[in-house]
Amino acid sequence: MDACIYQRVAVPVNTILSLQADVHAWCSNSDNPAACDGEFYFRVGIDVAGIEGPFPDPPADTLFWGDWIRATNEYQTIEMQAIAHDPNVTVYIAFWNKYRYAHNDAYIDAARLLVEKPEPEPEPEPSKYVTREELIRLIRSTADKLEAYTLFQRTS
Repeated sequence: MDACIYQRVAVPVNTILSLQADVHAWCSNSDNPAACDGEFYFRVGIDVAGIEGPFPDPPADTLFWGDWIRATNEYQTIEMQAIAHDPNVTVYIAFWNKYRYAHNDAYIDAARLLVEKPEPEPEPEPSKYVTREELIRLIRSTADKLEAYTLFQRTS
């Protein structure tokens, strides 16, 4: 088995995306649910340019995959992160088993895409220094006030 499910999602551009899913698999040639013979793997992926298809072949710089995680006979959370380049992204959950069995059961639960805006750039602190232009303006403004004050003092 080599399978994939996907969904296209609208997201804000330049946000950090975390794709997570809880997965579990059972594969066996036996009808006994306690028997589990195989190796079943899952992984998640995000196409940050929004290209979609069951087995996409976009440029390598737009589709990012997490690692393959073996989830045979136990629930595991798989996840990965990427930054959205487009207002639409496509999220994928892919799964495959190493060998062919009579039973190849894949369970996916609580798939979620978390969107996190990046921290805003900090505001630069005000400079303690005055530029040359500001100093000239301050001196002229002060000189004008002193001259007006001096003229007022003489005439009164």
